[in-house]
Amino acid sequence: MKGSFVTVFGFVGRSGCGKTTLICKLIRYFSSNGLRVGAFKHAHKGFQLDYPGKDSYSLKEAGASAVCLLSGNQSAMIFDYGCPQEMIFQQLVKFLNTLGCDILFIEGLKKESHFPKLCFVERVEESELSLKEVVSCVGLITQTKESKDFWENKPVFFRDDVSAISSFILHWINPSL
Repeated sequence: MKGSFVTVFGFVGRSGCGKTTLICKLIRYFSSNGLRVGAFKHAHKGFQLDYPGKDSYSLKEAGASAVCLLSGNQSAMIFDYGCPQEMIFQQLVKFLNTLGCDILFIEGLKKESHFPKLCFVERVEESELSLKEVVSCVGLITQTKESKDFWENKPVFFRDDVSAISSFILHWINPSL
């Protein structure tokens, strides 16, 4: 996978369903197997990366369109953008590719069509409605046997089955595996 464009794989579901917990487990798994893993979280309610009293916060509050932070081994960037979210998303993925990431896990962005997604579903009656909003859903993650038995047209995984989920992702990336 090295030397090619970063593989993007997404996870969508309601708040509190375990997306971040699973992504952290997958990051540990893939990283321990020699892959460079990036993570991307869609914060639809906004976020505060910096805080009052820090110089970088003051620079942004003063009107800087972009502020970059650089230390000995980490960096961060906060910037405003005046283009559609999809455009900036594509640019951020390209940037992460330049950092040598082999795989990029994305939490959220259910309507973005450029990457496959695993969708968290809890109860059968809720899942049909929520899945209609998701573009490019290739599999489901659940924690109930009822939901697992209901779906026949998509692969279904139990939320804690990191081995099966990571195997599915690896096969999706490279079907010959």
